[in-house]
Amino acid sequence: MNTIQSAQGEKRKPDAIYSYDNMGGVDLADQMLTSYSCKRKRHKVWYKKLFRHLLNQIVLNCYVLHKKVNVDSKLSHVDFRVKLIECLLEEFHDPSTVKRPGRPLLGRPSSEPANPLRLTGRHFPSLLPPNAGKQAPTRRCRVCCASSGRDGKKVRRETRYYCKDCDVALCPAPCFELFHTKRDY
Repeated sequence: MNTIQSAQGEKRKPDAIYSYDNMGGVDLADQMLTSYSCKRKRHKVWYKKLFRHLLNQIVLNCYVLHKKVNVDSKLSHVDFRVKLIECLLEEFHDPSTVKRPGRPLLGRPSSEPANPLRLTGRHFPSLLPPNAGKQAPTRRCRVCCASSGRDGKKVRRETRYYCKDCDVALCPAPCFELFHTKRDY
C-alpha cells in the first residue's frame, strides 16, 4: 500500500494501481468488440451471456491471429466475420434440419430458399420420386412461378424435375441454371 496526498487529505492505495500504466491491448480488444456485440438483454441466465461473450472474444482472437499470420491481408474485421460464417455454413449446413415436418411455422414463410449454398454448391437435376398418389408426380417450378407472363398474371408451370439438395422443383432447361447462379432470378 502507498500513501498519497489528495485534495481530501491522505489516502492509501494499493501498489497495483501505481504499477498500472495503461491497458493498451485490453482497451483495443474492447473497442473492437463493441462494434460487433452479440449480447442480448433478454437472457435471464448468466451462462448464456458468458457463452456469447466468450464466443465473440474467440472470433476476435482468430481475427488477430489471422492478421498476424497474413500480414499482407487487407481483410477487415467485419469481412473476416462474414467469411467465417460462410465457411461454417459450407462445412456444417444440413438442409434437412431446416424444415420441421409436423410442426406449425411461426410467422410468414420465407420467399428465400432455406439452403444458403444454392449459389455456390454443385447441384444436379433429378426426377421427382413417385409417391403413394402418383407414379409420375409434378410440382410447380419455383422460378416460373416467381415470374409474370405477358398478361401480367403469374406463370404456373409444373415440372417433374427438382434439385435434391435444395428440395426445390425446377424446369431442367432455363430455370435450374437461373436458380443456382442468380440471387434474384
